[in-house]
Amino acid sequence: MKIYIPTRGRWNKQITHNALTPKLKEQTVLVTDKDQEPPPNLPVEFVPETVKGIAATRQYIVENCPERYMVMLDDDLRLATRDYEGKILPASPEEVDAMFARLENWLQAGFAHCSSSPRFINWDEKIDEYKDCTRMMHVLAYDVEKLRKLGASFTKDVDETFSMDDFHMTLQLLRLGHTNRVDLLHRTNPSASNSNGGASTWRTLASHNRSARRLAELHGSVVAVRVKHGWQGMEGERLDVVVQWRKALNGRK
Repeated sequence: MKIYIPTRGRWNKQITHNALTPKLKEQTVLVTDKDQEPPPNLPVEFVPETVKGIAATRQYIVENCPERYMVMLDDDLRLATRDYEGKILPASPEEVDAMFARLENWLQAGFAHCSSSPRFINWDEKIDEYKDCTRMMHVLAYDVEKLRKLGASFTKDVDETFSMDDFHMTLQLLRLGHTNRVDLLHRTNPSASNSNGGASTWRTLASHNRSARRLAELHGSVVAVRVKHGWQGMEGERLDVVVQWRKALNGRK
């Protein structure tokens, strides 16, 4: 399975790459724009100058991945695990390898898309090992052949400022009848939203709010827009979305 880390403005702070085991680093490539200066001795792929924005970058990765199975990771992830009492612990190297093996096994078993859960998601009431038909964030694993065959695309009907491309892709696949699976044993612990680098180098409150409205336009009755306040570096009236993932799987617009 190929591993990609889209990154920008964080060359001296590769948190996700540092969290991987040597075995996984051999499968990993950093992906960025040509105006970035990569650290030495790390494999890097530069996207063409015509590729603008995170949606287009992710779509470029899908279209150019040489392997059937792949996973894209945010560049600011610390990796963790959860014991059966619900306690979140730093992941050992063995557990990090197990996290990626689990994703690949699910893809090989027939899932078109799967993920690992962020630490802040409160899904621990039943201490389940995984959850089907739900949102995917930070860790995006795909069967590339299925994405290409189905015509699902991060850039479908959106512009280069669109920043909810992960939700957009998940909704496309659900509405095409392909449920996903999200790992609840292995967790990610991302940096605070809108922290320095990454999306904060190009996302604005206006572009974020346009993305929320556009997601609702594209996915009809399964996405509702809500107003929230207070986001580091983006003070003001921020729009967020509430998504009915299971309703999307039932094929409703």
